[in-house]
Amino acid sequence: MPGLVWGKERGLPDGRVYPLECHLIDVGVAAEVVVTDVFTAGQRRTVARSGVPADEVARVAALLGSWHDVGKATPGFQSLRAGRFAALTGQSAGDVPPQVGVAHADAGFAYVWQRASGGAELNRRVVRAAQTVGGHHGVYPAADRSLILNGFGDAVWLPRLEGVDPVLAGRWGLTRDLILSRVEQVLFGDHMPSAAGLSVEAAALLTGAVVVADWLMSQVDVIAETLPFVPGDPVALTVEALRRHAKDARGRAERALAASGLPGALFRRRPFSVQFPGFAPRGPQIAAAQDLPALATGAGIFVVMAPTGDGKTEAALHAASVLAEKSGSTGVFLALPTMATTNAMYSRVREFVQTGFTGPTRLSLMHGLASLNDEYLNTERPTVSDESEPDVASSCDGSGLAEITGWMRGSNRPILAPNSVGTIDQLLAMALRSKWQPLRLLGVTRKVVVVDEAHAYDAYMQSLLRRVLTWLASCGVPVVLLSATLSARLAESLVLAYRAGVPGLPSAQALGVQAEYPGWVHLDAVTGHASAGAVPTTARAATVRVRMAAYDGGTWARPSGLPAAVLAEVGAVALGDADGNVLVVCNTVHDAVAVYDALIDLAAESRTDVRLMHARFPVKDRNRHAREVTDQYGKHARTADDNGQVRRPTRSILVATQVVEQSLDIDMDLIVSDLAPSALLIQRAGRGHRHHTYRPTLKGAEQPVIRPAGFTTPTMAVLVPTADGGTLADRDERPYDQSLLAKTYDVLTQHLAGQPGIRVPEDVQTLVDAVYDSSFTSDDEARRTWETAAAVRDGRKTAAADLVAIPAPAAVQDLHELTSVTSAEDLLGRVSARYDLNTVTILPTWADAGGRRWLDRDYTLPLPAAGSLPDGRHSREQLRTIIEHTIRVPAARWVEQVRDRQDTDRPTSWQTQTLLGDVHVISFQTAGDESLAYVNDTTILLLSGERGLRIERRA
Repeated sequence: MPGLVWGKERGLPDGRVYPLECHLIDVGVAAEVVVTDVFTAGQRRTVARSGVPADEVARVAALLGSWHDVGKATPGFQSLRAGRFAALTGQSAGDVPPQVGVAHADAGFAYVWQRASGGAELNRRVVRAAQTVGGHHGVYPAADRSLILNGFGDAVWLPRLEGVDPVLAGRWGLTRDLILSRVEQVLFGDHMPSAAGLSVEAAALLTGAVVVADWLMSQVDVIAETLPFVPGDPVALTVEALRRHAKDARGRAERALAASGLPGALFRRRPFSVQFPGFAPRGPQIAAAQDLPALATGAGIFVVMAPTGDGKTEAALHAASVLAEKSGSTGVFLALPTMATTNAMYSRVREFVQTGFTGPTRLSLMHGLASLNDEYLNTERPTVSDESEPDVASSCDGSGLAEITGWMRGSNRPILAPNSVGTIDQLLAMALRSKWQPLRLLGVTRKVVVVDEAHAYDAYMQSLLRRVLTWLASCGVPVVLLSATLSARLAESLVLAYRAGVPGLPSAQALGVQAEYPGWVHLDAVTGHASAGAVPTTARAATVRVRMAAYDGGTWARPSGLPAAVLAEVGAVALGDADGNVLVVCNTVHDAVAVYDALIDLAAESRTDVRLMHARFPVKDRNRHAREVTDQYGKHARTADDNGQVRRPTRSILVATQVVEQSLDIDMDLIVSDLAPSALLIQRAGRGHRHHTYRPTLKGAEQPVIRPAGFTTPTMAVLVPTADGGTLADRDERPYDQSLLAKTYDVLTQHLAGQPGIRVPEDVQTLVDAVYDSSFTSDDEARRTWETAAAVRDGRKTAAADLVAIPAPAAVQDLHELTSVTSAEDLLGRVSARYDLNTVTILPTWADAGGRRWLDRDYTLPLPAAGSLPDGRHSREQLRTIIEHTIRVPAARWVEQVRDRQDTDRPTSWQTQTLLGDVHVISFQTAGDESLAYVNDTTILLLSGERGLRIERRA
């Protein structure tokens, strides 16, 4: 067929097109480079287990890369450029029947399968290589038996690839044959690798390599570099010319890969005291530094259970370096519960990454608002060639800059960074049937995975986590799990999920070992040996005195007695009669505001500082609260600055919701908490008497902390809501499972009958297991009802997770199962890492007399209706301004009414902005110190800088 079959043209200068053969060679060469320079030893071993010789893994990637766009040699694709199509076929592009239009990835899948199988019946190992070709745009084509035998193998499907003219169809098939034969001759000569027999894991990893290679070599500047040397005359595109092109392609691929920032470095395995200068290992850090190195022979899972504040993060990072050395991993991925905890951890991990590796490496931040994090964005460097970054390349003798490149910040790319810190959602997405799964697998499996707060997820997320662990084990990935309150049953289920994925290990009903809290469990993925041990007790070990006090839980018609109960506990501090810093933790925003209002009234004349902290403030205020609370009550709050000022108050009360439970390093003199499940009560208690020493000045020696009179003993007051007759009030699942509250109340009451408090760490595991792992045996009818309802909810969540999750590797029949979301979306509406995304984002606005909208009630900050960029999109600064004023609220019926008004309330340009597409604009009116919005006849939203957003209902 005369003419030039083109593969790339978008963005190329002077209307040029790029020959398909050149592009296939580029991507084949780049895929080999990606495997050589990016794949870890564990990833190469995973591919080699398919029967691919270890020294052939990179060449198999090159083969798949050289096939990936062969589907572009079809009339449907080539007719996209009418002039080129006419020169190629002598036909008009308009002559191509619309019914022959086939996506080029699907066309490539069909062609490669037929070429590899010779039309034989379905062989899934052969089909996987073809699916790798068809899946390079993120979704694998289905390859079930009926599709292949009744589609690709007869006269139904092939005319759609070629057109209706059988003569022309034959010419298109011969063209594809000729293109691939020439490409393969150039790249492989007489030593063709074989892509037959790929396992599920191998096919997915190699798909990831092909996608990355395609993205790298499709950059306009990478193509433009060689375009002057590419013949425009197809006759001049000889095999010899293609060989010269292939030689040039390797250099371009290596430069593009280096500029992308994807290559990583090895961990610098050092003693703990060298890795963390000035600190001797303690508690769980001793287990990571002394026990783990002697047990680990390769990948494995290491579970650490220890009290809050005992240094689990440092233990995890050191354990990651130990496991990386044994397994060949080249980075770390820390997964955390929330965006706030993720941002805080990013700063800590960045410091570790800068000195923790043998050479330059990169660190990505992964959550929905990462693009607005200044610290992260300030690490970005342009995507340029190595020559313009001599300092990074030459000075990283173990002190590499934890930068991110512009290329790596692109869509779907942060997961590919050598190191990542992200929300747990980013990790659990690896278990969901969704687009780009091969990229997630490639990115995650090159790292040691650390999951913080492993106890903090519901039945749905735990099911997804277990599926992720199985996949990580099947790919030889080390895992570290951290928790302060992990039940023994949950810990064992997570380790067993990991063991289920380890190749070659026999299945077993039980793990055979169990850690005593505080303790650790390790399963070695090479030997299958499970070990457990104790974590040495730190100086923070203590008995937390617990007192329980009942209060009237209230009803819809009768206000709650919680504010009065809190006043009874903290009244002396509020009135100024006693010094001390008190934390009051409420379970709902409504209760927290009510308690805050009562304390403000009581403390009006005492000058006791009363602060309110909850999740229903605008983003900018939530971030400010977190910073200020950490400054006031954190590790360095007692240290005087250069001006002799100490940030820690003499007397204050912090009223908060669950936002203080995790990863906030605060130290309070007294904890007052509404009744919550036992694990969370222990987390809250961990915010009391957290620090035992401090530095009086920046350069001073450590001194013991002296507590105010009356607060020398760690104490937590637990306030118990009661109903008529003194029975436990039914909170109607707001926000905790009522059965867990009932169990906690019973277990804690029985425990305190024998001793005055909770010994940390000795009593922690007993109290957690008694609530989370025990069977319910109460004779009380209400408690049985609560337990039954909880079991139904957990069963529903587990079933939903099974529906949306990809199968375990051994159960995958068709790679299409990894990226097909249709059935799950039909039933659940939206596939997500969280079972119930029962929140929405609102943006309060105020309108002036002229109808112009503002982001503040004083009309100083206008709402950006249109973007300032040339394409009408908003700039990063505009996006930040908008997002910083948004508030997350629980979804309710009134939200539907707000959503119905968005066509008129929200700027139309927002529909094309990823971060703004789901934001609901609500117009507020100023009313005294507060602003209000009437969203319907029964719901009022009240907003103030002091109390945040409240949702009031009226009859």
